[in-house]
Amino acid sequence: MYTSLRRGQIAGPLNTRAGARVELAIATAATALAVAGLAIMTACVQIDGGAVELSWSLRTLDGDAADCDLVGADGRDLPDIDAVRVCWEPVGDAGELSGVCDPVRSDRFRCDSLHGVTGFVVEPGPTAIWIEPVCEGTGRPPPADRYAVPAPIVRTVASGEVATLNALLIAVRPDACESRQLTRITARGAGQMAHSEQAAVPRHENRAARVTAAGGMVDTRSHHLQ
Repeated sequence: MYTSLRRGQIAGPLNTRAGARVELAIATAATALAVAGLAIMTACVQIDGGAVELSWSLRTLDGDAADCDLVGADGRDLPDIDAVRVCWEPVGDAGELSGVCDPVRSDRFRCDSLHGVTGFVVEPGPTAIWIEPVCEGTGRPPPADRYAVPAPIVRTVASGEVATLNALLIAVRPDACESRQLTRITARGAGQMAHSEQAAVPRHENRAARVTAAGGMVDTRSHHLQ
């Protein structure tokens, strides 16, 4: 006895083995497409040199643990360390290094990420690499006497490869990024108050250093950790 089939129904049991083979073929094709897409994405990464990978931690100048969110001794919230900037500069044959952080030869990362990787944009060859904290709202480092970082580190950068700098220590004062209001009294009149001026908190410093004959880096900044 035959039963009439409605449109869309299939007579008889399904072939489960054939269905499994179809599902496997579909999964394999999807995997192949995903791998091909990943290869294409990788091929699209522009490589103009080497890259720098770094990690860091913060301490007070006394060696205690610190945070990017700076707090004063009285519990007051103070301007934060917003970012960490990594700078690099090719080291010439004479070993001279200006130590100036060129915007073209630098990158910055969120301070609280504690880790960062630049693009493949660092020129190949002997390269001095250093870091500096960046104050919230200014985009510049604190005054030299309010923080300390390691001296520039020399790495031989190779195109397409990553130079790694691990466990870099940044020591900061709680008021590292705080502006100071300076009030002066002039002698032009009895009790006359003169103008108030805003202290220039972040200032650019010359990070001059030189490379020794042995290939090591000698830092000429007295405020840096050795």
